[in-house]
Amino acid sequence: MRSDFGGYSMGKALLFGAILFSLLLPFPIGAQESMERKFKTPEIVIYYTAKDESGVQERILWVTSDGGATWQKADKDRVAWSENADGKTRVLYRVPSDGRYGFLFQFKDALSNMTPPPQAGDKPRLVAVVETGPEIVPLEMALEIPTKGFSFSSRSLSLRVPYTLKKDRAVGTKTLWVTRDEGTSWEKLSGVEWLESGEARAMVISVKEDGVYGFTLEMSDGKGYLVPAPKPGDAPYFHASFITKFPVVKLEDILTDPAKGSVLTFRKRDIKLTYRPIDGRKATSRKLWITEDTGGTWRAADDAEWLTDAAGNPCVLFSLPRDGAYGVTLELTDDETFSVPAPAAGALPHLVVKVETSAPTLAVTDVIETPKVGQKYTSSSRTVRLPYKLRPGMELSGKELWVTADGGRSWGKANRLEWSTTAEGVTLVRFEAPSDGNYGLAFRFILRDGRATQIPCGLPAHCWVAVATVVASGHPILLKPKGGEEWTGGQVVVLQWMSPNGFKEKSTALSYSVDDGPWTLITKGLENMGFYRWAPPSKATAKLRLRVTMLDGSGKEISSEPSGNIAIRVPASADVASAKRHFYQATLRRAQRKYDESIVSYEKALESWDAYPEALNDIAFVHYEQGDFGKALEYFLRARDVNRGSATASAHVGFALLRLGLAGDALRELETAVAVGISDRRLQGKVSVALLEAARMLAGEGEKEGAARACRLIFDLPAPDPDARRLAEELSKAPGK
Repeated sequence: MRSDFGGYSMGKALLFGAILFSLLLPFPIGAQESMERKFKTPEIVIYYTAKDESGVQERILWVTSDGGATWQKADKDRVAWSENADGKTRVLYRVPSDGRYGFLFQFKDALSNMTPPPQAGDKPRLVAVVETGPEIVPLEMALEIPTKGFSFSSRSLSLRVPYTLKKDRAVGTKTLWVTRDEGTSWEKLSGVEWLESGEARAMVISVKEDGVYGFTLEMSDGKGYLVPAPKPGDAPYFHASFITKFPVVKLEDILTDPAKGSVLTFRKRDIKLTYRPIDGRKATSRKLWITEDTGGTWRAADDAEWLTDAAGNPCVLFSLPRDGAYGVTLELTDDETFSVPAPAAGALPHLVVKVETSAPTLAVTDVIETPKVGQKYTSSSRTVRLPYKLRPGMELSGKELWVTADGGRSWGKANRLEWSTTAEGVTLVRFEAPSDGNYGLAFRFILRDGRATQIPCGLPAHCWVAVATVVASGHPILLKPKGGEEWTGGQVVVLQWMSPNGFKEKSTALSYSVDDGPWTLITKGLENMGFYRWAPPSKATAKLRLRVTMLDGSGKEISSEPSGNIAIRVPASADVASAKRHFYQATLRRAQRKYDESIVSYEKALESWDAYPEALNDIAFVHYEQGDFGKALEYFLRARDVNRGSATASAHVGFALLRLGLAGDALRELETAVAVGISDRRLQGKVSVALLEAARMLAGEGEKEGAARACRLIFDLPAPDPDARRLAEELSKAPGK
């Protein structure tokens, strides 16, 4: 960087006289733009040349620090004039402080002719920007170790962190800053012990309680560089976990495989179960627990043998007494960092082991003609009588009815069944429903030749029955929740509903309201009787209510009675670190095409942080790719709420609505996306294809104006899909369109 102003001519000659004397200036007043230089020292050097300097009797340097608004003569003790051997005049001016300074010269000759002084408002012709302070650098340019993003852990409330400086860096002052909320707020950490022995340096950090902390350094050598203090929103440079207590955790937080909810089938009763703890953790105490009634009671497998297989993975060998479905979970601890407790009565198993050593299984449809797969029944009594019809020639040695009340996540064998045949020859099975709700049913038949249908664990229901003892005529019915429940924000609950006849198929919408506020859409386009797994928002309230809305035959929206008030508890704060860990696991399982397992991990991430944008978007796409467009819509809506004003988020909502057959709603969302502005050319192409599909659907429904609007939006896009644009033009010109 240049440290002087040099090489400016004083004029063609030194002439006396007020008219020509202005030629003595480095550049004539008003004739040139200002010249600017930067200085790292407080001494500013200006050179100028003249053919005859002897005629100058007096020289005055004028200085401004406000861009020419005011001018002052330079203090004589701050300015020095000298002549160089090469004929240049050197002017040295020492500024009082850092800042921006402008300069003009005034000269007087032997006849007392003087160039005019600068006036208020005159712009300086020479500008010097003086910045003598240190260079501002990021911490990664000052530190060699630790590297940015590194994580430490400690089993006590103190931690020794070594650090080394980059080559040619020194350090004078240093301050350690700490955050508990990933940089939203920062505070200086007191009590840090700084150790130094030759080239070895370390900081000893002490905290008051267990947790994950983020840290960064403010440091300087006092002259050459400065790493500034962090600002709110700055990310931590490194993290440290302090764990002194004995944490009790869930098994799914410790294992990467098998995933919670897995169903494993074995053709023998000697089972080898391989499991993989995260981060290579090793348990010092282990116990296997087994249930045969979906968690109602548990027993320890005392004969279990714990081994390590050839690949180095821990595994457990155990035997099961008979064919059937068994729930399995593990009790694990390493006595230091984690403990997974024994399951309590009623706890759901981590996974299901199905043993099928008998004759090959049959499909239920191989045994019965009715009910059909997916058939739906309603009952106004909790005593449910379900007709069924065997196929000709079926000789049974046993029959069972299995029931699920949570959409198939868990199954139980129905007790107190009554199998009968009416006088008309209709075969019935009667069972008692414990409460109003939607129940999935599955038959299990055992034939005399040894063949049998499958135990339904891990399988969808064969048919459904909605039990509603109180029916609101002409209105949809919200079966669960009723009100009075207490939920935890972000944790999944199950909603159930049904409707009397007369409502349009797949017209169901679910909504919620908080503190008597407006109704917020959860999702729509659902079946008119069913289950829905939903994570309530992480907003503490005693007044969350839900309702179900459907369209009657004329297209009018009809709503159920809202549920009673439900209380929502909210964790103290979002567990961002846990959310990110589950998100990475979900991303890996999605890449491995383990979609069900990835959904479980995404849901865990959102339990820890319900506004995690990437998790909301990715779980929506997994459901979308699996064809569950109602669930995809819920998560796309939540992602849009987090990313307000995002064209991409609105487009994704529109895609899901379109797949649900809701062309009008989809068009409104896609209009919003186009209005906000879509910069990504690939997304423009996808939106144009979706708009064409919406236009065709609307045209088929007689909505000509909507179809025309959709086509116009395609024409408005800068880079639509070429085929979509061509077909939209044809649709616009078609007769009657």
